[in-house]
Amino acid sequence: MQEIVSALKKHSICEVFDEVELEELAKLFKIKKYKAKDFLIQENSLNNEVFFLEKGTVEILKTKNNQTFVLRTFQEKEILGEMTFIDSKQRCTAGIQAKDNVEVLSMEKKALDKLPSKFSFLKYKFPLEVIKAATEKMDNTNQKLVEEIIFQKYFAKFVLLLILCFCWVTLVVGFHEKLRQDVPFSVIATVTSVIGTGFCIFLIKLLQQPIQFYGVTLNNWKQSLFEGILICSGLIILYNIFFPEENFISTQWSYILYGGGTLYIIVAFLQEFVFRGILQSVLQKFYEDEKGYFSVLVSSLVFSIIHVNYGYLLTILSFLMGLFLGMIYLRHKNLLGVSLIHLCLGCMYTSPIF
Repeated sequence: MQEIVSALKKHSICEVFDEVELEELAKLFKIKKYKAKDFLIQENSLNNEVFFLEKGTVEILKTKNNQTFVLRTFQEKEILGEMTFIDSKQRCTAGIQAKDNVEVLSMEKKALDKLPSKFSFLKYKFPLEVIKAATEKMDNTNQKLVEEIIFQKYFAKFVLLLILCFCWVTLVVGFHEKLRQDVPFSVIATVTSVIGTGFCIFLIKLLQQPIQFYGVTLNNWKQSLFEGILICSGLIILYNIFFPEENFISTQWSYILYGGGTLYIIVAFLQEFVFRGILQSVLQKFYEDEKGYFSVLVSSLVFSIIHVNYGYLLTILSFLMGLFLGMIYLRHKNLLGVSLIHLCLGCMYTSPIF
Protein backbone atom coordinates (compact mmCIF):
# COMPACT_ATOMS: atom_id res chain seq x y z
CA MET A 1 0.00 0.00 0.00
CA GLN A 2 2.90 2.34 0.73
CA GLU A 3 3.89 2.02 -2.91
CA ILE A 4 0.47 3.33 -3.95
CA VAL A 5 0.63 6.18 -1.42
CA SER A 6 4.03 7.24 -2.79
CA ALA A 7 2.68 7.13 -6.33
CA LEU A 8 -0.41 9.19 -5.44
CA LYS A 9 1.74 11.91 -3.87
CA LYS A 10 3.31 12.59 -7.28
CA HIS A 11 -0.07 13.62 -8.73
CA SER A 12 -1.09 17.25 -8.26
CA ILE A 13 -4.68 16.18 -7.60
CA CYS A 14 -3.55 14.58 -4.32
CA GLU A 15 -1.76 17.62 -2.92
CA VAL A 16 -4.86 18.58 -0.90
CA PHE A 17 -4.93 15.27 0.98
CA ASP A 18 -2.87 14.65 4.09
CA GLU A 19 -0.93 11.45 4.80
CA VAL A 20 -3.79 9.70 6.65
CA GLU A 21 -6.32 10.55 3.95
CA LEU A 22 -3.97 9.27 1.25
CA GLU A 23 -3.53 6.01 3.11
CA GLU A 24 -7.30 5.52 3.20
CA LEU A 25 -7.65 6.36 -0.49
CA ALA A 26 -4.73 4.07 -1.38
CA LYS A 27 -6.73 1.11 -0.06
CA LEU A 28 -9.30 1.73 -2.80
CA PHE A 29 -6.81 1.75 -5.68
CA LYS A 30 -5.55 -1.22 -7.67
CA ILE A 31 -2.41 -1.51 -9.79
CA LYS A 32 -3.25 -2.54 -13.34
CA LYS A 33 -0.94 -3.27 -16.26
CA TYR A 34 -1.76 -3.13 -19.97
CA LYS A 35 0.20 -4.23 -23.01
CA ALA A 36 0.61 -2.14 -26.15
CA LYS A 37 -2.67 -1.90 -28.12
CA ASP A 38 -4.79 -2.92 -25.09
CA PHE A 39 -7.75 -0.65 -24.36
CA LEU A 40 -8.15 0.92 -20.95
CA ILE A 41 -11.52 2.27 -22.05
CA GLN A 42 -13.47 1.40 -25.19
CA GLU A 43 -15.18 4.18 -27.13
CA ASN A 44 -18.94 4.43 -26.47
CA SER A 45 -18.68 2.18 -23.42
CA LEU A 46 -19.76 2.82 -19.83
CA ASN A 47 -16.97 3.40 -17.37
CA ASN A 48 -16.86 4.09 -13.65
CA GLU A 49 -13.10 4.00 -13.14
CA VAL A 50 -10.54 6.76 -12.86
CA PHE A 51 -6.97 5.97 -13.92
CA PHE A 52 -3.75 7.50 -12.66
CA LEU A 53 -1.17 6.88 -15.38
CA GLU A 54 2.10 5.79 -13.75
CA LYS A 55 4.17 4.35 -16.60
CA GLY A 56 3.96 4.36 -20.39
CA THR A 57 1.99 6.30 -22.97
CA VAL A 58 -1.68 6.14 -23.98
CA GLU A 59 -3.56 7.50 -26.98
CA ILE A 60 -7.04 8.99 -27.04
CA LEU A 61 -8.76 7.47 -30.09
CA LYS A 62 -11.90 8.55 -31.95
CA THR A 63 -13.52 6.54 -34.73
CA LYS A 64 -15.46 8.25 -37.50
CA ASN A 65 -16.56 6.78 -40.83
CA ASN A 66 -14.62 3.59 -40.05
CA GLN A 67 -11.42 5.59 -39.61
CA THR A 68 -9.62 5.90 -36.28
CA PHE A 69 -7.94 9.17 -35.36
CA VAL A 70 -5.52 9.92 -32.54
CA LEU A 71 -6.88 12.97 -30.73
CA ARG A 72 -4.24 13.30 -28.04
CA THR A 73 -1.37 11.45 -26.41
CA PHE A 74 -0.80 11.31 -22.66
CA GLN A 75 2.23 10.20 -20.68
CA GLU A 76 2.78 9.32 -17.04
CA LYS A 77 1.34 11.40 -14.17
CA GLU A 78 -1.86 12.12 -16.09
CA ILE A 79 -5.41 11.34 -14.94
CA LEU A 80 -7.73 9.50 -17.32
CA GLY A 81 -11.44 8.68 -17.35
CA GLU A 82 -12.44 11.61 -15.11
CA MET A 83 -15.66 12.55 -16.93
CA THR A 84 -17.22 9.09 -16.83
CA PHE A 85 -16.00 8.60 -13.25
CA ILE A 86 -17.94 11.72 -12.29
CA ASP A 87 -21.01 10.73 -14.32
CA SER A 88 -21.13 6.92 -14.61
CA LYS A 89 -24.21 7.08 -16.88
CA GLN A 90 -22.28 8.98 -19.52
CA ARG A 91 -20.78 6.90 -22.32
CA CYS A 92 -17.16 7.40 -23.31
CA THR A 93 -16.91 9.65 -26.36
CA ALA A 94 -13.41 8.36 -27.14
CA GLY A 95 -11.34 5.28 -26.41
CA ILE A 96 -8.09 5.10 -24.46
CA GLN A 97 -5.50 2.69 -25.84
CA ALA A 98 -2.05 1.81 -24.53
CA LYS A 99 0.65 2.88 -27.01
CA ASP A 100 3.26 0.81 -25.19
CA ASN A 101 3.38 -1.14 -21.93
CA VAL A 102 1.33 0.84 -19.43
CA GLU A 103 0.87 0.75 -15.66
CA VAL A 104 -1.96 2.62 -13.92
CA LEU A 105 -3.56 3.06 -10.54
CA SER A 106 -7.27 2.40 -10.94
CA MET A 107 -10.21 3.16 -8.67
CA GLU A 108 -13.86 2.31 -9.24
CA LYS A 109 -16.38 4.92 -8.11
CA LYS A 110 -18.29 2.43 -5.98
CA ALA A 111 -15.08 1.76 -4.04
CA LEU A 112 -15.64 5.08 -2.24
CA ASP A 113 -18.58 3.44 -0.43
CA LYS A 114 -16.06 1.22 1.39
CA LEU A 115 -14.55 4.17 3.25
CA PRO A 116 -14.97 4.07 7.05
CA SER A 117 -17.51 6.53 8.43
CA LYS A 118 -14.64 8.53 9.91
CA PHE A 119 -13.46 9.26 6.36
CA SER A 120 -16.85 9.46 4.67
CA PHE A 121 -16.10 13.07 3.70
CA LEU A 122 -13.60 11.67 1.19
CA LYS A 123 -16.59 10.37 -0.83
CA TYR A 124 -17.19 14.00 -1.77
CA LYS A 125 -13.72 15.50 -1.45
CA PHE A 126 -12.04 13.08 -3.87
CA PRO A 127 -14.67 13.41 -6.68
CA LEU A 128 -14.49 17.20 -6.24
CA GLU A 129 -10.74 17.13 -6.90
CA VAL A 130 -11.37 14.90 -9.92
CA ILE A 131 -13.85 17.49 -11.25
CA LYS A 132 -11.25 20.23 -10.78
CA ALA A 133 -8.66 18.16 -12.65
CA ALA A 134 -11.15 17.47 -15.47
CA THR A 135 -12.02 21.17 -15.74
CA GLU A 136 -8.35 22.16 -15.90
CA LYS A 137 -7.65 19.55 -18.58
CA MET A 138 -10.68 20.73 -20.56
CA ASP A 139 -9.44 24.31 -20.41
CA ASN A 140 -6.00 23.22 -21.62
CA THR A 141 -7.57 21.15 -24.41
CA ASN A 142 -9.74 24.08 -25.52
CA GLN A 143 -6.71 26.35 -25.53
CA LYS A 144 -4.80 23.85 -27.63
CA LEU A 145 -7.70 23.56 -30.09
CA VAL A 146 -7.86 27.34 -30.42
CA GLU A 147 -4.10 27.47 -31.07
CA GLU A 148 -4.37 24.71 -33.68
CA ILE A 149 -7.24 26.49 -35.47
CA ILE A 150 -5.27 29.74 -35.52
CA PHE A 151 -2.18 27.92 -36.76
CA GLN A 152 -4.14 26.20 -39.55
CA LYS A 153 -5.50 29.60 -40.57
CA TYR A 154 -2.01 31.05 -40.84
CA PHE A 155 -0.70 27.92 -42.53
CA ALA A 156 -3.35 28.36 -45.24
CA LYS A 157 -2.11 31.91 -45.73
CA PHE A 158 1.44 30.65 -45.83
CA VAL A 159 0.64 28.14 -48.59
CA LEU A 160 -1.12 30.86 -50.59
CA LEU A 161 1.85 33.15 -50.16
CA LEU A 162 4.20 30.35 -51.17
CA ILE A 163 2.22 29.84 -54.40
CA LEU A 164 2.44 33.57 -55.13
CA CYS A 165 6.16 33.41 -54.44
CA PHE A 166 6.53 30.59 -56.96
CA CYS A 167 4.67 32.66 -59.51
CA TRP A 168 7.07 35.53 -58.86
CA VAL A 169 10.12 33.22 -59.15
CA THR A 170 8.76 31.78 -62.39
CA LEU A 171 8.30 35.28 -63.77
CA VAL A 172 11.84 36.29 -62.81
CA VAL A 173 13.25 33.07 -64.28
CA GLY A 174 11.41 33.72 -67.54
CA PHE A 175 13.18 37.05 -67.96
CA HIS A 176 16.42 35.92 -66.36
CA GLU A 177 18.56 35.81 -69.49
CA LYS A 178 17.16 39.11 -70.74
CA LEU A 179 17.84 40.76 -67.38
CA ARG A 180 21.44 39.51 -67.30
CA GLN A 181 22.08 41.06 -70.71
CA ASP A 182 20.72 44.48 -69.83
CA VAL A 183 21.22 44.81 -66.04
CA PRO A 184 24.40 44.27 -63.99
CA PHE A 185 24.38 41.15 -61.86
CA SER A 186 25.01 43.15 -58.68
CA VAL A 187 21.79 45.11 -59.28
CA ILE A 188 19.77 41.94 -59.87
CA ALA A 189 21.22 40.31 -56.75
CA THR A 190 20.62 43.40 -54.62
CA VAL A 191 17.01 43.79 -55.72
CA THR A 192 16.38 40.06 -55.22
CA SER A 193 17.89 40.18 -51.72
CA VAL A 194 15.83 43.22 -50.72
CA ILE A 195 12.63 41.61 -51.99
CA GLY A 196 13.59 38.34 -50.29
CA THR A 197 14.19 40.12 -46.99
CA GLY A 198 10.83 41.85 -47.20
CA PHE A 199 9.19 38.54 -48.02
CA CYS A 200 10.76 36.93 -44.92
CA ILE A 201 9.69 39.78 -42.64
CA PHE A 202 6.15 39.54 -43.98
CA LEU A 203 6.12 35.78 -43.34
CA ILE A 204 7.21 36.27 -39.73
CA LYS A 205 4.39 38.73 -39.09
CA LEU A 206 1.88 36.57 -40.94
CA LEU A 207 2.60 33.34 -39.04
CA GLN A 208 2.92 35.08 -35.66
CA GLN A 209 5.58 32.77 -34.28
CA PRO A 210 8.59 33.93 -32.24
CA ILE A 211 11.73 34.50 -34.29
CA GLN A 212 13.43 31.64 -32.42
CA PHE A 213 10.89 29.24 -33.99
CA TYR A 214 12.58 29.86 -37.36
CA GLY A 215 16.10 29.05 -36.20
CA VAL A 216 17.18 32.66 -35.65
CA THR A 217 18.34 32.07 -32.10
CA LEU A 218 21.40 31.79 -29.90
CA ASN A 219 20.26 28.37 -28.71
CA ASN A 220 22.78 25.71 -29.80
CA TRP A 221 24.72 28.33 -31.78
CA LYS A 222 28.09 26.94 -30.70
CA GLN A 223 27.22 23.39 -31.73
CA SER A 224 25.71 24.62 -35.00
CA LEU A 225 28.72 26.81 -35.84
CA PHE A 226 31.22 24.09 -34.90
CA GLU A 227 29.43 21.53 -37.04
CA GLY A 228 29.19 24.00 -39.93
CA ILE A 229 32.93 24.81 -39.77
CA LEU A 230 33.81 21.12 -39.46
CA ILE A 231 31.72 20.12 -42.51
CA CYS A 232 32.96 23.10 -44.58
CA SER A 233 36.57 22.19 -43.74
CA GLY A 234 35.95 18.64 -44.90
CA LEU A 235 34.32 19.84 -48.13
CA ILE A 236 37.22 22.21 -48.88
CA ILE A 237 39.79 19.45 -48.27
CA LEU A 238 37.90 17.11 -50.63
CA TYR A 239 37.61 19.90 -53.22
CA ASN A 240 41.37 20.52 -53.17
CA ILE A 241 42.12 16.80 -53.38
CA PHE A 242 39.93 16.27 -56.45
CA PHE A 243 40.73 19.63 -58.08
CA PRO A 244 44.33 20.41 -57.10
CA GLU A 245 44.73 22.86 -59.98
CA GLU A 246 42.23 25.19 -58.30
CA ASN A 247 42.97 26.83 -54.96
CA PHE A 248 39.50 27.06 -53.45
CA ILE A 249 40.41 29.45 -50.64
CA SER A 250 42.14 32.06 -52.81
CA THR A 251 39.68 31.96 -55.74
CA GLN A 252 36.54 32.03 -53.63
CA TRP A 253 37.93 34.65 -51.24
CA SER A 254 38.42 36.91 -54.26
CA TYR A 255 34.90 36.06 -55.42
CA ILE A 256 33.45 37.06 -52.04
CA LEU A 257 35.44 40.29 -51.83
CA TYR A 258 35.25 41.51 -55.42
CA GLY A 259 32.52 39.51 -57.11
CA GLY A 260 28.94 38.68 -56.20
CA GLY A 261 29.99 36.58 -53.23
CA THR A 262 29.21 39.24 -50.64
CA LEU A 263 25.60 39.31 -51.78
CA TYR A 264 25.58 35.53 -51.94
CA ILE A 265 26.26 35.47 -48.18
CA ILE A 266 22.92 37.25 -47.75
CA VAL A 267 21.21 35.06 -50.36
CA ALA A 268 22.48 31.87 -48.70
CA PHE A 269 21.11 32.93 -45.31
CA LEU A 270 17.78 34.06 -46.79
CA GLN A 271 17.32 30.75 -48.61
CA GLU A 272 18.09 28.80 -45.44
CA PHE A 273 15.75 31.04 -43.48
CA VAL A 274 12.89 30.45 -45.95
CA PHE A 275 13.37 26.75 -46.70
CA ARG A 276 14.79 25.40 -43.45
CA GLY A 277 13.77 27.99 -40.88
CA ILE A 278 10.26 28.72 -42.15
CA LEU A 279 9.04 26.01 -44.53
CA GLN A 280 10.58 23.00 -42.78
CA SER A 281 9.67 24.25 -39.29
CA VAL A 282 6.07 25.10 -40.25
CA LEU A 283 5.56 21.76 -42.02
CA GLN A 284 6.97 19.87 -39.04
CA LYS A 285 4.65 21.64 -36.61
CA PHE A 286 1.53 21.55 -38.81
CA TYR A 287 1.82 17.86 -39.70
CA GLU A 288 3.09 16.93 -36.20
CA ASP A 289 6.09 15.38 -37.92
CA GLU A 290 7.82 14.14 -34.78
CA LYS A 291 11.03 12.94 -36.45
CA GLY A 292 10.95 15.65 -39.12
CA TYR A 293 11.80 13.44 -42.11
CA PHE A 294 8.66 14.33 -44.08
CA SER A 295 9.27 18.04 -43.54
CA VAL A 296 12.86 17.70 -44.72
CA LEU A 297 11.74 15.86 -47.86
CA VAL A 298 9.06 18.39 -48.85
CA SER A 299 11.19 21.46 -48.14
CA SER A 300 14.05 19.91 -50.16
CA LEU A 301 11.74 19.31 -53.12
CA VAL A 302 10.56 22.92 -53.04
CA PHE A 303 14.17 24.10 -52.67
CA SER A 304 15.23 22.11 -55.74
CA ILE A 305 12.36 23.41 -57.88
CA ILE A 306 13.51 27.03 -57.64
CA HIS A 307 16.81 25.92 -59.21
CA VAL A 308 15.24 24.29 -62.28
CA ASN A 309 16.21 27.25 -64.47
CA TYR A 310 19.89 26.45 -63.87
CA GLY A 311 19.65 22.95 -65.33
CA TYR A 312 18.78 19.45 -64.22
CA LEU A 313 22.19 18.83 -62.63
CA LEU A 314 21.85 21.76 -60.24
CA THR A 315 18.22 20.82 -59.56
CA ILE A 316 19.24 17.31 -58.47
CA LEU A 317 22.21 18.64 -56.49
CA SER A 318 19.93 21.21 -54.82
CA PHE A 319 17.55 18.45 -53.76
CA LEU A 320 20.38 16.39 -52.26
CA MET A 321 21.79 19.52 -50.65
CA GLY A 322 18.35 20.28 -49.20
CA LEU A 323 18.14 16.81 -47.65
CA PHE A 324 21.63 17.19 -46.20
CA LEU A 325 21.02 20.67 -44.76
CA GLY A 326 17.52 19.73 -43.56
CA MET A 327 18.85 16.82 -41.49
CA ILE A 328 21.56 19.04 -40.00
CA TYR A 329 18.98 21.71 -39.14
CA LEU A 330 16.89 19.09 -37.33
CA ARG A 331 19.80 18.52 -34.94
CA HIS A 332 20.23 22.07 -33.67
CA LYS A 333 17.29 24.17 -34.96
CA ASN A 334 19.81 26.94 -35.61
CA LEU A 335 20.45 28.55 -39.02
CA LEU A 336 24.07 29.48 -38.41
CA GLY A 337 25.68 26.18 -39.39
CA VAL A 338 23.46 25.35 -42.37
CA SER A 339 23.88 28.88 -43.79
CA LEU A 340 27.66 28.49 -43.62
CA ILE A 341 27.53 25.10 -45.37
CA HIS A 342 25.12 26.52 -47.98
CA LEU A 343 27.57 29.36 -48.68
CA CYS A 344 30.48 26.91 -49.00
CA LEU A 345 28.63 24.57 -51.40
CA GLY A 346 27.33 27.51 -53.45
CA CYS A 347 30.85 28.95 -53.82
CA MET A 348 32.10 25.54 -54.92
CA TYR A 349 29.45 25.28 -57.62
CA THR A 350 30.30 28.79 -58.94
CA SER A 351 34.02 27.97 -59.13
CA PRO A 352 35.68 27.71 -62.59
CA ILE A 353 35.68 23.90 -62.34
CA PHE A 354 31.89 23.85 -62.83
